[in-house]
Amino acid sequence: MGFLGTTELANLRSHMSATLPGTCTIQYVTNAASSIGSIEATWTSRGTAIACRLAPITARALGLTAEQVNEGRYWMLSLAYDQTVTVTDRVTIGDDTYQVLQVNAGESEVLLKRVLLELAQ
Repeated sequence: MGFLGTTELANLRSHMSATLPGTCTIQYVTNAASSIGSIEATWTSRGTAIACRLAPITARALGLTAEQVNEGRYWMLSLAYDQTVTVTDRVTIGDDTYQVLQVNAGESEVLLKRVLLELAQ
């Protein structure tokens, strides 16, 4: 059983979601064989104008030394707790595209979904 009651948790989730200042697009991939037998990836949007917050990640937050992290490469995306996103997805914000590396799925009493992103090369 969680620390928060159902109503309290719902109210906190609603409040936290209302604080997300930006928007993003989340896309999932479908792989299919082409006419010549190669695999082609097709990206489809789960949704557009999805409320989010993007914040940079420091080397220390990842448990790495500064030499192991390129500045601006890793980011933390916050989304509504019930937003669908998986580690095979990608996220676009403005002109930048990010690969999803990790999602905080399975945590109890999640107020916001937290997604570790890597800036795509």
